[in-house]
Amino acid sequence: MADDILKTSLLINGQSYKIAIPRDEEYFYRQAVKQINDTINKYRMKEPDADSERLLAMAAFEISYKNIVMKDQNDTQPFVSKIKQWEQDIEKHLMGKEDK
Repeated sequence: MADDILKTSLLINGQSYKIAIPRDEEYFYRQAVKQINDTINKYRMKEPDADSERLLAMAAFEISYKNIVMKDQNDTQPFVSKIKQWEQDIEKHLMGKEDK
């Protein structure tokens, strides 16, 4: 199991963070770091005098907001529930026709 864990450093906003991650998820961690740094740099271009704390907060907010919106857009539970309801209604209707 220890072979499945990768000890690495992630560079976020010029700071190095040592972390142990599942080896098969390294790509996702690297993509997350890239997304954070890209977002920070976008805000750094807009507000060159902003301190690191402000840039990190703005980036965290944007990424979190996008994550919430995507979760909401991908929430299929209301559709699944409605389809199940329709399926039950159709079965009831068909069973009623068979009795006649």
